[in-house]
Amino acid sequence: MLVLNHISWLDIFVIDARLPATFIAKAEVRDWPVVGWLCTLVGTLYIERGSRSAARRANSAITAQLERGVLVAVCPEGITTYGRSLEPFHAALFQPALDAAATLQPIALRYLDSSGIHTDAAGYVGETSLLECVWTIVSTRRMIAELHLLAPISVRGQTRRSLAEKTEAAIADALGVPAPVRDLSGRQSRRRGSDRDAGPPA
Repeated sequence: MLVLNHISWLDIFVIDARLPATFIAKAEVRDWPVVGWLCTLVGTLYIERGSRSAARRANSAITAQLERGVLVAVCPEGITTYGRSLEPFHAALFQPALDAAATLQPIALRYLDSSGIHTDAAGYVGETSLLECVWTIVSTRRMIAELHLLAPISVRGQTRRSLAEKTEAAIADALGVPAPVRDLSGRQSRRRGSDRDAGPPA
């Protein structure tokens, strides 16, 4: 199972170009103009959100894919950022990897400009509309997607919380950003002014 930070709807196509995988996305993405159609073409598993029964169905579907040997990609932040920070990972999204005894492949993703400097051009963040995001991407003279494939993580002897924390730490280190903040109970603590709610990931 591929585990990566989440910046934009563009992430799906970047990953698919290097490591063709079934992406997990919120159901709303399917109805997005053009982008939804393209996401469906590359093989995206759409899941409903907002109820425990929907979460159970989603986990069962993801587990089934993994057990069939399908490469599955998830963005467990559940929200997009510009890649200058990392939000806490939702531990529940790691349950299918445990159930299928699948190895985790953390991936650190960032977008660079023609000078090799971090760019926000790909970000689908905050109040940015889909049209605005598409326009910014296509009008950017040159943009490089940089993927860092990090050391695989075994799920053996792990819990979904420990897996969330291990992949968070690995990706944060690769990006050179602070690890996400959690309270003393280990629960997620999102930063104020957080970015676009992705949902499950899109």
